[in-house]
Amino acid sequence: MDAVSAERLREQIESVMRRIDAEKREGAKRSSERDDPASSVAYSWDLDGLYALQTLRADTEVLIRQTEMELSAPNLRKSRQVGEVTLYDHPVEPKRGVILAVAVVSGFLLGIFAIFILETIAREEDSGC
Repeated sequence: MDAVSAERLREQIESVMRRIDAEKREGAKRSSERDDPASSVAYSWDLDGLYALQTLRADTEVLIRQTEMELSAPNLRKSRQVGEVTLYDHPVEPKRGVILAVAVVSGFLLGIFAIFILETIAREEDSGC
């Protein structure tokens, strides 16, 4: 998020907050004009929604500040080498024996598991359908 996008988002948040404040004033005026209990209940529900919007606004502002901080110049830098590079005289080769042994054992276990599953399905078909 660049500075222009952050500023545009901040302006939109301020616009929403101005509308929220205007709606609060209007709702309070409407509520004081009527002594109807139903209108005061509706107004309190409106206030709950407005408070939720204010909470959302505060969370969004925190997120904007965190993003701006993450994108600030001190936090951005080119990659650098952390440790020493180790070079070996001969390359590392795959261990074919270990790979083959793991494949054989895995295949055997999967085969036994498949037999159990097929046997269970066959018993269910024979016993009750």
